[in-house]
Amino acid sequence: MPIQLDHLMVPARDKLAAARLLAELLGVPWSETGVGPFAPVFVNDGFTIDFDEWPEPIPRIHYCFRVSDAEFSAILARIQAAGIP
Repeated sequence: MPIQLDHLMVPARDKLAAARLLAELLGVPWSETGVGPFAPVFVNDGFTIDFDEWPEPIPRIHYCFRVSDAEFSAILARIQAAGIP
């Protein structure tokens, strides 16, 4: 079986707000509860991003998603509508 990335833990000040925002921007489902203390965002059938609350300072981490041109346009429109610079 080839190796596949299953999930990624992401630190956040407010795990529910972070999970909700990312899910809304990407247009994917999320949940307030998951395995353990995490708030998961279901990116696709085999990958979740699990938000967990961390104390300050929150490290800066870069994540990149490969999407189609149409998906990119839809995500960018949601980012702009949310007023995120």
